[in-house]
Amino acid sequence: MNGFARWRRNRTLQRHLIAEADFDQAVAGLPILHGLTFEERRHLREQASLLLADKSITAAGGAEVEPAICLALALQACLLTLHLDDDSYRGWDEIILYPDAFLRPQEITDDAGVVHVSRDILAGESWHGGPLVLSIADVLAGGQADGFNVVLHEFAHKLDMLNGDANGFPPLASRHE
Repeated sequence: MNGFARWRRNRTLQRHLIAEADFDQAVAGLPILHGLTFEERRHLREQASLLLADKSITAAGGAEVEPAICLALALQACLLTLHLDDDSYRGWDEIILYPDAFLRPQEITDDAGVVHVSRDILAGESWHGGPLVLSIADVLAGGQADGFNVVLHEFAHKLDMLNGDANGFPPLASRHE
């Protein structure tokens, strides 16, 4: 990390570091975080603070976005980048939150030229270079270590898209870095 990036990171943390009591309360409600070491928890707090300072969070569809929801979302998202660079979620700016599952219209033209129109019910969606969209109900249901976590799923797509389209092959650091 160069000097300016380090200065910017430290300044952002001075201004936006998640309060320790809020952090501890959020972690207590997310069983997937319970096995973290003290050092991992410290780093997670910093990364989640940086994510919340960097991304705008927009309510849609009548959603009410409360700080506890944003914090739960950021902690789950930053679990994926705990041992990666602070800028792993670069290249996009916005998280859009709906209160519940949302409908996305879809048009697909098949090989015969027939257009098929459908509406998909989604809990989350990631757009290449664009926003990440999540259902608040599913954000709150995540983190329970039960095998369902839309936050991890959609943020993993964002990591995958760092080197182009989502193809299941995110950029990997070399062993010598």
